[in-house]
Amino acid sequence: MTEGKGLFLGVAVTEYDDAGWQPLAAAAQRVVALKELLEGQGYRAEIVSSPSRADLVEELRSRRAMRDEGFQGPAVLVWTGHAEVLDDALSLIVRDTPSNGAKSDFAYRAGGLVSFLADAGSTDSVVILDTCASGKADAELFLKHFAELEGSTWAGQHPSFACIVSCKSRERAEDGAFLGELIDLLANGPGDLDLGIHAVAWGAGCDSVPLSSLFPAIAKRKRNGPHPRTWLAGSSDISFPNPNFDPEAGAALVSDRVREVQGKAPLAETLVETPAATHLIARSAEGNPGLYALTAGPGFGKSSCLSYLAAHSEGEVLLLQAGLGVEALAARVAGLPVTTTVALDSLDEASGRERSRIVALAAGWALTRFVVVASRTESAFDEAGRSAAAELIGRASKVIDLEDADWQGDALSRYLVDRLSRIDDERE
Repeated sequence: MTEGKGLFLGVAVTEYDDAGWQPLAAAAQRVVALKELLEGQGYRAEIVSSPSRADLVEELRSRRAMRDEGFQGPAVLVWTGHAEVLDDALSLIVRDTPSNGAKSDFAYRAGGLVSFLADAGSTDSVVILDTCASGKADAELFLKHFAELEGSTWAGQHPSFACIVSCKSRERAEDGAFLGELIDLLANGPGDLDLGIHAVAWGAGCDSVPLSSLFPAIAKRKRNGPHPRTWLAGSSDISFPNPNFDPEAGAALVSDRVREVQGKAPLAETLVETPAATHLIARSAEGNPGLYALTAGPGFGKSSCLSYLAAHSEGEVLLLQAGLGVEALAARVAGLPVTTTVALDSLDEASGRERSRIVALAAGWALTRFVVVASRTESAFDEAGRSAAAELIGRASKVIDLEDADWQGDALSRYLVDRLSRIDDERE
């Protein structure tokens, strides 16, 4: 098995045998920076520097043993260097490609990178191309990858493929400029970009940023140069460290996490007693183990209900955000006395592949302690969200549906109207 959490392979072609190609310096430095970033995440990380075509083919083929050892990903493949559109496809220029004449005989077709990913066994991959005209390759990469997955995956697998290209097919890339922009984003966060719900993943409560929240930040950054594109199919486990993560950060409402990333103070919290909150406090006080599901669509006060439970319960309540991920959640609960109630908010904001695992984790806790998990009845994100909510409901000792008026009370309705009106006032 490949050591570490996954594989990072950076191919940096910055030196050429033919003087007709301009050497690149900054690009190689940026690939090294990404390598170090993912090594910190536990990835096995390697760089292939300025290979010839033969060297490159052999280097890629050498990864085939990974599949036999059971490797399935995640895999992050970065290519930077010169590229041209040849025979209506993007061709990646390697060290021994001539600058004139039969370039196609020596260049490496970008779509061929899919064969490497398939040979390595990865079913969760992202390809990052920082070259001129890189936008010419994204369609071919996806079509070839989907064709490969059609014959190599089976029922029960959830393959994912993502692609980032640094510019459109008719644009020229600058030496390492896009990779530098990506590294700056991963080092400093999105700042005041309006990312909507995706801002939650950049808040202090999450230790990593999934591709689904990284991609909107890439797309919305203002730029004068080339225009990058991002694509994601499936629910990927690939993520990058969140520069804003604070392990001491307490629980927060989703809307306040968004404000936090935008540099705004949280709205003054008003905790409201509702029939649902009162019921949860009473059941928590009894100390009987069990899994409670707190469900509803967005805006029905699931987070507020859990906050009220944590603030007014006589016993200890640990309020956690599902976006922390399975490993961090397990670590936070490990060793706590069984008298501690665990309240887990926002199941639908965990990564797609982790939601079912989090439900199983919560069900395990519930064998010895009182546990309540909040989830949207139907997720706005994908099928993985809906199936996780259904699994939670199926395993729960009791389901409290806040869309049922008997569980809300007039107080919660007044609170929600007040909170939403204050948010609207700020926007105006």
